Amino acid sequence: MIKNTLWVTEVMMFPWYGFLIALAIVLGVALGYFIAKMRGKNPDIAIDFIIWATPLAILGCRTYYVILDSFARPGYWDIAKFFGFFDGKFEGLEGLAIHGGIIGAILGAIFCGLMFKKQGKKDGFFDLADLGAPFMLLGQAIGRWGNYANQEVYGRAITDGLNFFPFAVDINGTMHVALFFYESIFNLIGAGVLAWMYLGKRRSAKGTVFFGYLLWYGLVRIIMEGMRVEEYTLGTFQYVMCAIMIAVGLGWFVYQFIQAKRNNRKLPLFVTRADWRLTGREAEEFGALPSEFKANLFRKIDPNEGKKGAKNSKGIRVIPEAELSDDPDNPDKISVQSLKPKKPEEEFKDDFDD
Repeated sequence: MIKNTLWVTEVMMFPWYGFLIALAIVLGVALGYFIAKMRGKNPDIAIDFIIWATPLAILGCRTYYVILDSFARPGYWDIAKFFGFFDGKFEGLEGLAIHGGIIGAILGAIFCGLMFKKQGKKDGFFDLADLGAPFMLLGQAIGRWGNYANQEVYGRAITDGLNFFPFAVDINGTMHVALFFYESIFNLIGAGVLAWMYLGKRRSAKGTVFFGYLLWYGLVRIIMEGMRVEEYTLGTFQYVMCAIMIAVGLGWFVYQFIQAKRNNRKLPLFVTRADWRLTGREAEEFGALPSEFKANLFRKIDPNEGKKGAKNSKGIRVIPEAELSDDPDNPDKISVQSLKPKKPEEEFKDDFDD
Protein backbone atom coordinates (compact mmCIF):
# COMPACT_ATOMS: atom_id res chain seq x y z
CA MET A 1 0.00 0.00 0.00
CA ILE A 2 1.34 3.39 -0.93
CA LYS A 3 1.27 6.86 0.49
CA ASN A 4 2.11 9.61 -1.93
CA THR A 5 5.01 11.40 -0.23
CA LEU A 6 7.77 11.21 2.36
CA TRP A 7 8.13 14.08 4.82
CA VAL A 8 11.81 14.91 4.42
CA THR A 9 12.08 18.27 6.15
CA GLU A 10 9.60 20.82 7.43
CA VAL A 11 9.49 22.46 4.00
CA MET A 12 10.08 19.62 1.54
CA MET A 13 8.07 16.63 0.38
CA PHE A 14 9.58 13.98 -1.87
CA PRO A 15 7.71 11.04 -3.49
CA TRP A 16 10.20 8.34 -2.53
CA TYR A 17 7.93 5.41 -3.32
CA GLY A 18 7.17 6.63 -6.82
CA PHE A 19 10.85 7.35 -7.37
CA LEU A 20 11.88 3.84 -6.28
CA ILE A 21 9.24 2.20 -8.48
CA ALA A 22 10.45 4.25 -11.47
CA LEU A 23 14.05 3.30 -10.63
CA ALA A 24 13.09 -0.38 -10.50
CA ILE A 25 11.40 -0.16 -13.91
CA VAL A 26 14.37 1.58 -15.55
CA LEU A 27 16.82 -0.87 -13.99
CA GLY A 28 14.69 -3.84 -15.04
CA VAL A 29 14.47 -2.66 -18.66
CA ALA A 30 18.22 -1.96 -18.90
CA LEU A 31 19.26 -5.30 -17.37
CA GLY A 32 16.55 -7.19 -19.26
CA TYR A 33 17.78 -5.75 -22.57
CA PHE A 34 21.36 -6.95 -22.08
CA ILE A 35 20.40 -10.29 -20.54
CA ALA A 36 18.05 -11.06 -23.44
CA LYS A 37 20.91 -10.30 -25.81
CA MET A 38 23.30 -12.52 -23.85
CA ARG A 39 20.81 -15.40 -24.08
CA GLY A 40 20.80 -15.03 -27.87
CA LYS A 41 17.44 -13.29 -28.16
CA ASN A 42 16.55 -10.05 -29.87
CA PRO A 43 16.87 -7.60 -26.94
CA ASP A 44 14.06 -5.43 -28.25
CA ILE A 45 11.61 -7.90 -26.70
CA ALA A 46 12.50 -6.44 -23.28
CA ILE A 47 11.41 -2.97 -24.40
CA ASP A 48 8.25 -4.24 -26.11
CA PHE A 49 7.34 -6.21 -23.00
CA ILE A 50 7.78 -3.30 -20.58
CA ILE A 51 5.62 -1.07 -22.80
CA TRP A 52 2.79 -3.56 -22.39
CA ALA A 53 3.43 -4.64 -18.81
CA THR A 54 4.04 -1.34 -16.99
CA PRO A 55 0.65 0.39 -17.50
CA LEU A 56 -1.24 -2.88 -17.00
CA ALA A 57 0.72 -3.64 -13.82
CA ILE A 58 0.00 -0.18 -12.35
CA LEU A 59 -3.66 -0.46 -13.31
CA GLY A 60 -3.75 -3.95 -11.79
CA CYS A 61 -2.16 -2.74 -8.53
CA ARG A 62 -4.73 0.00 -8.17
CA THR A 63 -7.75 -2.08 -9.19
CA TYR A 64 -6.84 -4.94 -6.86
CA TYR A 65 -6.40 -2.61 -3.89
CA VAL A 66 -9.58 -0.63 -4.51
CA ILE A 67 -11.71 -3.75 -4.94
CA LEU A 68 -10.50 -5.31 -1.69
CA ASP A 69 -10.61 -2.03 0.24
CA SER A 70 -14.19 -1.52 -0.92
CA PHE A 71 -15.24 -4.41 1.30
CA ALA A 72 -13.79 -2.61 4.33
CA ARG A 73 -15.07 0.83 3.29
CA PRO A 74 -18.32 0.36 1.34
CA GLY A 75 -19.26 3.39 -0.74
CA TYR A 76 -15.95 5.17 -0.22
CA TRP A 77 -14.46 4.70 -3.67
CA ASP A 78 -15.61 6.37 -6.87
CA ILE A 79 -13.99 6.81 -10.28
CA ALA A 80 -12.30 10.11 -9.29
CA LYS A 81 -10.71 8.62 -6.16
CA PHE A 82 -9.66 5.55 -8.16
CA PHE A 83 -7.49 7.82 -10.31
CA GLY A 84 -6.17 9.74 -7.28
CA PHE A 85 -8.44 12.81 -7.29
CA PHE A 86 -9.82 13.81 -3.91
CA ASP A 87 -12.08 16.88 -3.67
CA GLY A 88 -11.09 17.81 -7.21
CA LYS A 89 -7.35 17.73 -6.47
CA PHE A 90 -4.88 15.06 -7.54
CA GLU A 91 -3.22 13.61 -4.46
CA GLY A 92 -1.64 10.50 -5.94
CA LEU A 93 -2.46 6.80 -5.92
CA GLU A 94 -2.62 6.13 -2.20
CA GLY A 95 -3.24 2.42 -2.23
CA LEU A 96 -1.60 -0.15 -4.53
CA ALA A 97 -1.32 -3.92 -4.05
CA ILE A 98 1.43 -6.04 -5.61
CA HIS A 99 -0.75 -9.04 -6.42
CA GLY A 100 -2.75 -6.85 -8.77
CA GLY A 101 0.54 -5.76 -10.35
CA ILE A 102 1.51 -9.38 -10.91
CA ILE A 103 -1.80 -10.05 -12.65
CA GLY A 104 -1.33 -6.93 -14.79
CA ALA A 105 2.22 -7.91 -15.74
CA ILE A 106 1.02 -11.40 -16.72
CA LEU A 107 -1.65 -9.84 -18.93
CA GLY A 108 1.05 -7.65 -20.45
CA ALA A 109 3.12 -10.73 -21.29
CA ILE A 110 0.06 -12.41 -22.84
CA PHE A 111 -0.82 -9.42 -25.03
CA CYS A 112 2.80 -8.82 -26.02
CA GLY A 113 3.18 -12.52 -26.90
CA LEU A 114 0.06 -12.34 -29.07
CA MET A 115 1.49 -9.28 -30.83
CA PHE A 116 4.73 -11.16 -31.48
CA LYS A 117 2.78 -14.10 -32.88
CA LYS A 118 0.92 -11.81 -35.27
CA GLN A 119 4.27 -10.34 -36.36
CA GLY A 120 5.68 -13.81 -37.03
CA LYS A 121 8.08 -13.75 -34.08
CA LYS A 122 8.91 -16.91 -32.14
CA ASP A 123 9.02 -15.40 -28.63
CA GLY A 124 5.80 -15.99 -26.72
CA PHE A 125 4.34 -15.64 -23.25
CA PHE A 126 6.80 -17.92 -21.45
CA ASP A 127 9.82 -16.30 -23.15
CA LEU A 128 8.69 -12.93 -21.82
CA ALA A 129 7.62 -14.23 -18.41
CA ASP A 130 10.93 -16.03 -17.86
CA LEU A 131 12.88 -12.92 -18.85
CA GLY A 132 10.82 -10.64 -16.63
CA ALA A 133 10.50 -12.82 -13.51
CA PRO A 134 13.92 -12.06 -11.94
CA PHE A 135 13.41 -8.33 -12.46
CA MET A 136 9.92 -8.49 -10.99
CA LEU A 137 11.45 -9.70 -7.73
CA LEU A 138 14.28 -7.19 -8.01
CA GLY A 139 11.75 -4.40 -8.46
CA GLN A 140 9.77 -5.61 -5.46
CA ALA A 141 12.96 -5.67 -3.38
CA ILE A 142 13.68 -2.05 -4.33
CA GLY A 143 10.09 -0.93 -3.94
CA ARG A 144 9.84 -2.26 -0.37
CA TRP A 145 12.18 0.54 0.73
CA GLY A 146 9.39 2.91 -0.22
CA ASN A 147 7.52 1.36 2.71
CA TYR A 148 10.39 2.45 4.96
CA ALA A 149 10.18 5.97 3.56
CA ASN A 150 6.44 6.03 4.28
CA GLN A 151 6.78 4.25 7.64
CA GLU A 152 4.43 1.43 6.68
CA VAL A 153 4.30 -2.36 6.32
CA TYR A 154 5.73 -3.30 9.69
CA GLY A 155 5.05 -5.98 12.28
CA ARG A 156 4.53 -6.23 16.02
CA ALA A 157 6.26 -3.98 18.53
CA ILE A 158 9.54 -5.33 19.96
CA THR A 159 11.53 -4.28 23.02
CA ASP A 160 14.47 -6.69 22.93
CA GLY A 161 16.50 -8.76 20.48
CA LEU A 162 16.91 -7.18 17.03
CA ASN A 163 15.16 -3.96 18.00
CA PHE A 164 17.40 -1.73 15.91
CA PHE A 165 17.47 -0.66 12.27
CA PRO A 166 17.29 -2.25 9.73
CA PHE A 167 15.74 -5.22 11.57
CA ALA A 168 13.31 -2.92 13.33
CA VAL A 169 11.82 0.46 12.48
CA ASP A 170 10.76 3.31 14.73
CA ILE A 171 7.05 4.02 14.44
CA ASN A 172 5.93 6.92 16.63
CA GLY A 173 8.62 6.20 19.19
CA THR A 174 8.09 2.41 19.31
CA MET A 175 10.28 -0.13 17.55
CA HIS A 176 8.44 -2.58 15.29
CA VAL A 177 9.58 -5.58 13.24
CA ALA A 178 10.76 -4.14 9.89
CA LEU A 179 8.86 -6.49 7.60
CA PHE A 180 9.67 -4.34 4.57
CA PHE A 181 13.37 -5.08 5.19
CA TYR A 182 12.93 -8.83 5.54
CA GLU A 183 10.73 -9.05 2.46
CA SER A 184 13.18 -6.92 0.50
CA ILE A 185 16.05 -9.27 1.41
CA PHE A 186 14.08 -12.42 0.54
CA ASN A 187 12.99 -10.85 -2.76
CA LEU A 188 16.60 -9.95 -3.54
CA ILE A 189 17.72 -13.52 -2.83
CA GLY A 190 14.89 -14.82 -5.00
CA ALA A 191 15.88 -12.51 -7.85
CA GLY A 192 19.41 -13.95 -7.67
CA VAL A 193 18.11 -17.53 -7.73
CA LEU A 194 15.86 -16.85 -10.72
CA ALA A 195 18.69 -15.05 -12.56
CA TRP A 196 20.91 -18.09 -11.97
CA MET A 197 18.16 -20.35 -13.34
CA TYR A 198 17.90 -18.15 -16.43
CA LEU A 199 21.62 -17.62 -17.06
CA GLY A 200 23.50 -20.47 -15.34
CA LYS A 201 25.04 -23.50 -17.03
CA ARG A 202 22.19 -25.74 -15.89
CA ARG A 203 18.99 -24.80 -17.67
CA SER A 204 15.33 -25.73 -17.35
CA ALA A 205 12.32 -25.94 -19.65
CA LYS A 206 10.70 -22.77 -20.88
CA GLY A 207 8.39 -21.36 -18.22
CA THR A 208 10.31 -22.72 -15.23
CA VAL A 209 11.75 -19.35 -14.17
CA PHE A 210 8.29 -17.78 -14.22
CA PHE A 211 6.69 -20.57 -12.20
CA GLY A 212 9.68 -20.45 -9.87
CA TYR A 213 8.79 -16.80 -9.27
CA LEU A 214 5.20 -17.67 -8.38
CA LEU A 215 6.36 -20.35 -5.94
CA TRP A 216 9.06 -18.19 -4.33
CA TYR A 217 7.04 -15.02 -3.86
CA GLY A 218 3.93 -16.92 -2.83
CA LEU A 219 5.90 -18.53 0.01
CA VAL A 220 7.60 -15.29 1.07
CA ARG A 221 4.39 -13.28 1.07
CA ILE A 222 2.19 -15.82 2.85
CA ILE A 223 4.72 -15.91 5.71
CA MET A 224 5.10 -12.13 5.88
CA GLU A 225 1.37 -11.46 5.60
CA GLY A 226 0.66 -13.15 8.91
CA MET A 227 3.25 -10.96 10.64
CA ARG A 228 1.85 -7.59 9.51
CA VAL A 229 -0.14 -5.29 11.76
CA GLU A 230 -3.80 -5.35 10.79
CA GLU A 231 -3.69 -1.92 9.18
CA TYR A 232 -1.50 -3.25 6.36
CA THR A 233 -3.31 -6.47 5.53
CA LEU A 234 -6.00 -6.99 2.91
CA GLY A 235 -7.78 -9.86 4.61
CA THR A 236 -8.30 -13.54 3.82
CA PHE A 237 -8.27 -13.04 0.06
CA GLN A 238 -4.58 -12.13 0.23
CA TYR A 239 -3.83 -15.54 1.73
CA VAL A 240 -5.91 -17.17 -0.98
CA MET A 241 -3.89 -15.42 -3.69
CA CYS A 242 -0.62 -16.51 -2.09
CA ALA A 243 -1.88 -20.09 -1.83
CA ILE A 244 -2.85 -20.03 -5.52
CA MET A 245 0.62 -18.79 -6.49
CA ILE A 246 2.27 -21.55 -4.46
CA ALA A 247 -0.03 -24.23 -5.87
CA VAL A 248 0.46 -23.12 -9.49
CA GLY A 249 4.24 -22.82 -9.10
CA LEU A 250 4.59 -26.17 -7.39
CA GLY A 251 2.17 -27.75 -9.85
CA TRP A 252 4.45 -26.78 -12.75
CA PHE A 253 7.39 -28.73 -11.32
CA VAL A 254 5.18 -31.75 -10.58
CA TYR A 255 3.81 -31.60 -14.14
CA GLN A 256 7.31 -31.57 -15.63
CA PHE A 257 8.22 -34.62 -13.56
CA ILE A 258 5.10 -36.52 -14.64
CA GLN A 259 5.59 -35.66 -18.33
CA ALA A 260 9.24 -36.69 -18.30
CA LYS A 261 8.36 -39.97 -16.62
CA ARG A 262 5.50 -40.70 -19.01
CA ASN A 263 7.57 -39.95 -22.14
CA ASN A 264 10.70 -41.67 -20.81
CA ARG A 265 12.67 -38.43 -21.16
CA LYS A 266 15.17 -36.73 -18.93
CA LEU A 267 13.55 -34.24 -16.57
CA PRO A 268 14.02 -30.79 -18.23
CA LEU A 269 15.08 -29.11 -15.00
CA PHE A 270 18.64 -27.94 -14.30
CA VAL A 271 20.23 -29.95 -17.11
CA THR A 272 23.59 -29.35 -18.81
CA ARG A 273 23.93 -28.83 -22.54
CA ALA A 274 25.18 -32.38 -23.03
CA ASP A 275 21.79 -33.65 -21.79
CA TRP A 276 19.51 -31.18 -23.55
CA ARG A 277 18.69 -33.60 -26.35
CA LEU A 278 17.63 -36.22 -23.80
CA THR A 279 14.79 -33.95 -22.64
CA GLY A 280 13.14 -34.09 -26.08
CA ARG A 281 13.09 -30.31 -26.36
CA GLU A 282 14.69 -27.93 -28.84
CA ALA A 283 18.01 -26.58 -27.63
CA GLU A 284 16.92 -23.06 -28.54
CA GLU A 285 14.50 -23.29 -25.62
CA PHE A 286 17.46 -23.41 -23.21
CA GLY A 287 19.32 -20.45 -24.74
CA ALA A 288 22.99 -19.58 -25.02
CA LEU A 289 25.43 -20.64 -22.30
CA PRO A 290 27.81 -18.39 -20.28
CA SER A 291 30.70 -19.22 -22.62
CA GLU A 292 28.71 -17.56 -25.43
CA PHE A 293 27.51 -14.49 -23.51
CA LYS A 294 30.33 -12.19 -24.52
CA ALA A 295 29.97 -12.93 -28.23
CA ASN A 296 26.20 -12.50 -28.02
CA LEU A 297 26.44 -9.26 -26.08
CA PHE A 298 28.57 -7.59 -28.76
CA ARG A 299 26.91 -9.12 -31.79
CA LYS A 300 25.10 -6.95 -34.32
CA ILE A 301 21.31 -7.32 -34.19
CA ASP A 302 19.61 -8.31 -37.43
CA PRO A 303 16.21 -6.58 -37.86
CA ASN A 304 14.66 -9.97 -38.70
CA GLU A 305 16.19 -11.69 -35.69
CA GLY A 306 13.57 -13.30 -33.50
CA LYS A 307 11.22 -14.17 -36.36
CA LYS A 308 10.33 -17.79 -36.96
CA GLY A 309 12.84 -19.53 -39.20
CA ALA A 310 15.31 -16.66 -39.03
CA LYS A 311 18.91 -17.05 -37.91
CA ASN A 312 20.67 -14.66 -35.60
CA SER A 313 23.83 -12.84 -36.57
CA LYS A 314 25.90 -15.83 -35.41
CA GLY A 315 24.18 -18.07 -37.94
CA ILE A 316 22.44 -20.26 -35.37
CA ARG A 317 19.52 -22.33 -36.52
CA VAL A 318 17.34 -24.80 -34.63
CA ILE A 319 16.86 -28.41 -35.68
CA PRO A 320 13.25 -29.57 -35.24
CA GLU A 321 12.55 -31.97 -32.39
CA ALA A 322 11.86 -34.72 -34.92
CA GLU A 323 15.54 -34.63 -35.88
CA LEU A 324 16.74 -35.12 -32.32
CA SER A 325 18.53 -38.36 -31.70
CA ASP A 326 17.89 -40.63 -28.72
CA ASP A 327 21.15 -42.40 -29.45
CA PRO A 328 23.73 -41.25 -26.88
CA ASP A 329 26.47 -42.34 -29.31
CA ASN A 330 25.26 -39.87 -31.92
CA PRO A 331 25.81 -36.41 -30.41
CA ASP A 332 25.98 -34.79 -33.85
CA LYS A 333 22.22 -34.27 -33.74
CA ILE A 334 22.29 -31.93 -30.80
CA SER A 335 19.66 -29.27 -31.46
CA VAL A 336 21.89 -26.28 -32.12
CA GLN A 337 24.38 -26.22 -34.97
CA SER A 338 26.40 -23.32 -36.32
CA LEU A 339 26.45 -22.52 -39.99
CA LYS A 340 29.87 -20.94 -39.47
CA PRO A 341 33.06 -23.01 -39.45
CA LYS A 342 33.13 -25.38 -36.50
CA LYS A 343 35.20 -24.59 -33.42
CA PRO A 344 38.42 -26.43 -32.70
CA GLU A 345 37.78 -29.75 -30.98
CA GLU A 346 39.18 -28.57 -27.66
CA GLU A 347 36.93 -25.47 -27.53
CA PHE A 348 33.91 -27.51 -28.62
CA LYS A 349 34.53 -29.92 -25.79
CA ASP A 350 34.70 -27.09 -23.25
CA ASP A 351 31.14 -26.03 -24.11
CA PHE A 352 29.87 -29.31 -22.70
CA ASP A 353 31.74 -29.05 -19.43
CA ASP A 354 29.52 -28.47 -16.42
